[in-house]
Amino acid sequence: MKNTFAKRLVEDLVENGFFEEEAKKVFKKFKNKGELCDTMLHRWDEPITNYPAGFYNVVWAHCRVFALEYIDASMPRAWFRPMFLSPSEIQEAGACH
Repeated sequence: MKNTFAKRLVEDLVENGFFEEEAKKVFKKFKNKGELCDTMLHRWDEPITNYPAGFYNVVWAHCRVFALEYIDASMPRAWFRPMFLSPSEIQEAGACH
């Protein structure tokens, strides 16, 4: 199976703490939110290798922010919430000394 944006985002959500079914739900909501609609509308199932290496990182950054909003709204005590914080948010929280 090709490594598509959809597949990779779900995998990264799982690798950062979500159960697979919840990760799929988060991705579906993220995709339907339309934040990247103009750019990604017909690209979710395309191979990542069709794009410059950094492009996935931009998409993941948007997804990570969305996932944090989802966590805060649906499961604010999730053990994996810190996985979705930016480095500056981690530093502000005092988690890194």
